[in-house]
Amino acid sequence: MLDDEAPVPVPAAPQPPIPPRLLGQLATFAQGRLAAGEAGELLGNLGADQPKLIDTYRIGYLPAGYLGAVAKADRRLLTGLALGNRLIFPASDDAGQVVDLFAVGMTNGNPATAGTRDDPLGLLAPTLATAYSELMITDAVSLLTDCFRQGFPNTLLLRGAVDAKQHAKRLWDSGVRRVILRTRHDRGAIPDALAAAGIDVSGKTSVAVLSPEPAAPAPEPAPALRIIGDDRTAEVVTCEAGPIRYTVERRPPGSDPRRLVVVRCRDRVAQDRLDLDSEPQRRRFAGNAGQRLGVVADLIAEHLGQVVPLLAGKQQEDENRHRLAVPDTERQDAEAMLAAPDLLARVCADLTALGWVGEDRAKAVLFLTAISRHLAQPMWTCYRGTAPWQSTALIAALTPPEERLVFHRLTDGALRQQDATNLRHRLLVVDQAESIRPEAAIALRVLKERGSIGWATLAQENAGEARGPVAVIAAAAADLDRRCRDAFVILGADERPEHTAQVLAAQRHRHGAAINSPGAEAAIVARHHAMQRLLERKPVVIPDADRISFPSHQTKSRGEQAWFLSLVEAIAFLRQRQRLSEQGAILASEADIRLAMTLSEGVIATARDGLGQAGRNLLAALTAGGLARFTMADLGGILPDWTRWTLRAALDDLLDFGYLEATPSRRGRGNLREYSLTTRSTTGAVPGIVLRAERSITRNEMAEEMVKMAENGGRLPAILSPWAANG
Repeated sequence: MLDDEAPVPVPAAPQPPIPPRLLGQLATFAQGRLAAGEAGELLGNLGADQPKLIDTYRIGYLPAGYLGAVAKADRRLLTGLALGNRLIFPASDDAGQVVDLFAVGMTNGNPATAGTRDDPLGLLAPTLATAYSELMITDAVSLLTDCFRQGFPNTLLLRGAVDAKQHAKRLWDSGVRRVILRTRHDRGAIPDALAAAGIDVSGKTSVAVLSPEPAAPAPEPAPALRIIGDDRTAEVVTCEAGPIRYTVERRPPGSDPRRLVVVRCRDRVAQDRLDLDSEPQRRRFAGNAGQRLGVVADLIAEHLGQVVPLLAGKQQEDENRHRLAVPDTERQDAEAMLAAPDLLARVCADLTALGWVGEDRAKAVLFLTAISRHLAQPMWTCYRGTAPWQSTALIAALTPPEERLVFHRLTDGALRQQDATNLRHRLLVVDQAESIRPEAAIALRVLKERGSIGWATLAQENAGEARGPVAVIAAAAADLDRRCRDAFVILGADERPEHTAQVLAAQRHRHGAAINSPGAEAAIVARHHAMQRLLERKPVVIPDADRISFPSHQTKSRGEQAWFLSLVEAIAFLRQRQRLSEQGAILASEADIRLAMTLSEGVIATARDGLGQAGRNLLAALTAGGLARFTMADLGGILPDWTRWTLRAALDDLLDFGYLEATPSRRGRGNLREYSLTTRSTTGAVPGIVLRAERSITRNEMAEEMVKMAENGGRLPAILSPWAANG
């Protein structure tokens, strides 16, 4: 019979034997008492207050007066057994029938064991033998509870050599092929019995746990865990504490919470994928790694608990490494601007002061595109006009220099050979985007679709990958290469005569007005740099996203809706000082959605199958003028103020969406290409983006939600929020 730290004599088997019927009833009764909470103190004293352990061994509890619940005819069979006020472990035979009970209690402050037989008859926790091909074997209850706490749910308790001999073949037949010994009392009989059945025993001699010895001098403090490496290409961080080294996978927000963790000590390695925020998973992995590496499991568990805050601190350090300290002289103005209700209007006013006349919509959209670099899915916007780079240069100027990359001529090599971290949360400004070569266009598309761009050379060590997220503003005087055109939302410049007149008037005013203070423009730029450096990078959630109805008549809407939702998030992110937060995320408001709808009107699919504003205006002019067939020269008569570039862009738009058909031009100079309206041009407009009204709540729904509220601890369900807001 197994003895623990304070052995308790086990009586001889009663005569007649206890029938399995009675043993099963006692086990069931004991499990009910444990579930009722009667053994709380005993579980804690023995370290058995672990749900996994209780479930695996079907542990129960028999109170001191348990005989009062037993039929009078059966009481004599239990006389003299030390089962009262003890945890009960049922042991089963091959058929699953309970054939004896193992009892564990406390005597004089030490664990003590007893049972219903001199020699064990059944097997404890038989499900372990069928669930695992490798078991950890122990012969002491205290070691059993320690193993479960360290993350070894495959630990089997054997009650001495007799138990091992009796069940070795049963273990083999159940699929157990290897065991690891962690015993206290055995002197080799248990591994001999298991090995005789063909089971591989890890260590012929048992691993004895010695009793505490006299206190030794206090050991030196263990080395602190510290980060020694950060591989952005492989997205792993390496930490070290003395001889133990940990390589931990980074986890992007919103992804699988599990990370690959590799632990190395000397020449041994242990690895697994686990959620480092979960203490049970950390302890389980620490137990396995400790056995494999020969390191104390508690030390590994302690290190794993330190990894999470270390990585969080490292991530925050990475995000802030380029954020220069904002001087107090600039902080006050920047904070006031961030808190202003008309923040976006002030941004447009500053751009006007820097020389960008009118086009408030374009100013706002391009500025928000730059701000979206902080989001998980930034915006990609192409500003197309006669000289668009003058305006995009102002957006780049307002962006802190450490957070922008400007390419006056983008090439494939320039994009691919960026540092692995150089694109992360940056604004990429591409001038003369209409002239980029096919290789660069493909590289841009890969960057958009994958969120990263890789490269490889003959020298393998020079291979790598630059990862986003990255926001992109392209300035183009003509159409983009078809290989990357779909990666952008096209924003057209205002080239109407009225706007041209405003630009000319502004030019004359600048030349005729008094000279501005040399530092006026520099002060605007400095204020914007300070304001953007004060923005705290947080995720954005759109609680009303399900209320948005987006046109779904063509596949182009998929990319446009993603751009629109990022626009909403960029607005909320910029207004973070004025928005609510929940669990570290900024909550976008309905006002943010409506502003995004206003800004995107005429830019994305808001009227006819995705036509831009120029395309819709040209289609309306053709319909009003009755031009069913026409050439480019005919358009000058109905739209004399339009530039040739604007006409060409509008024609391409109508051709792309099937409103026009083009007749191939005849060979020779002077032969114009002819266009004709299709039947589609007579169809009505397709509804644009709509924000559906919140549906009313019935009294029955309100009553049901109030019940849920009570069950959730008083938290107001989402369906009741509008009702509560209206009283």
